Amino acid sequence: MNRQKKLKIGIGLMVLLVITGLILPLTPVLAQSATTTGLVPCTDDCDFNQLYVLVDNIIDFIVFYLAVPIATGVIAFAGIWLVIYAGNEGKRSDAKKMIWSAVIGLVIVLSAYLIIKAIIVGLTGGEVGTQLQGIFGR
Repeated sequence: MNRQKKLKIGIGLMVLLVITGLILPLTPVLAQSATTTGLVPCTDDCDFNQLYVLVDNIIDFIVFYLAVPIATGVIAFAGIWLVIYAGNEGKRSDAKKMIWSAVIGLVIVLSAYLIIKAIIVGLTGGEVGTQLQGIFGR
C-alpha cells in the first residue's frame, strides 16, 4: 500500500475509535433513560406482563438509541465521502452504495419494529406498546 492509502485508513480508524469512544460510555445512560423506569420495568413483584414490557423496552432502545444513530452516522460519513472524493468515480460509487445500504437497513429495522410492536399489542391486549393503538384501531 502506498503512503496516502495508509494515511486514509489510519484517519478512518481514528474517526471510528473517537466515535466509539464517545458513544460507548453513554450506552448505560441511554439504556437507563430509554424509559422512565429504565429497561427493567419492575424490581421485586414481577409478573408475565412485565416480561412483555421488558421486551418492548429493549426493542425501543435498540431501534431508537442504536440503529437510528448508527444509520445516521453512516449516511453522514458517506455524504462526507461524496464531497471529499468528488472527482473519484469509484469512491463516489462506494459512498452511494453506503448511503443506500444504510437507508435500506433502516427501512428494514423500522419495518421489523412495526411488526414486532403489532405482535406485542396483540399479545398483551393493548396493555404494552399503546402508542400503536391508533394505527391498529384499538
